[in-house]
Amino acid sequence: MPTSRLLDLLEEENCVVSAAHPMGYLGSNKGLEVCIRKDYIPVSEAKRLDAFEVMSGGISRRSNIAACESASGYGLGVTGGTDGHLLRELGNIVTVSDASDLDGLLDSIVKKRSGVIGKEKSLATKAFMGLVSLTEFCRHTPSVGFVQLEQTVMNIKRHRNPPEDNNFRADRRQACRKRS
Repeated sequence: MPTSRLLDLLEEENCVVSAAHPMGYLGSNKGLEVCIRKDYIPVSEAKRLDAFEVMSGGISRRSNIAACESASGYGLGVTGGTDGHLLRELGNIVTVSDASDLDGLLDSIVKKRSGVIGKEKSLATKAFMGLVSLTEFCRHTPSVGFVQLEQTVMNIKRHRNPPEDNNFRADRRQACRKRS
C-alpha cells in the first residue's frame, strides 16, 4: 500500500501517527525519511505525521540522531522504541512525558512535549536480534527484494540527487542539541 494511501486511512482514525525507524535499516529503503531523501515519497507526506521515532534500539546512533534532526526540521513530535524481538528487551527505550494517563501521553506527543529515554542496543545484541528475527523476514524476501529492486531502478533512471527542499540538515542538528 502506498504511503499516501495509508496516511489517508489514518486521517480517518483517532490516533497518533509516528514513523518508525525513519532513516531505514542498514541502508535499506524501509524508512520514511530515507525514501523522502531518495525522492520516492514527497516531503509533504512527512508533514502529515505527528511524530518520528528518534530513538530505536535496533538502529545506529548516527541514524537515531538523523531521525531527531528530521523530526525537528519537519516540526514533528518524538517517540522511541526498543525494536525488541525478545521479551527481555521491551521497555529499554520509552517515550516519556509528564502526563498521568495514556491520553495525556498521546496528546503530549502531538503537542511536541514528549521525550525519549533509554538504552540503545550494543552491536552484538543488534546482530543477535537480527538473527532471531531473520526466520520471520525470510518468508517476505521475494516481495521485499522486488520493492528494493524497483526503487533502485527508479533512482538510477533519475540520475540526480534528491530535491533541495528535502535537506534540513543544518537546522535539525541545532534543534536536536537543544533538546538533549
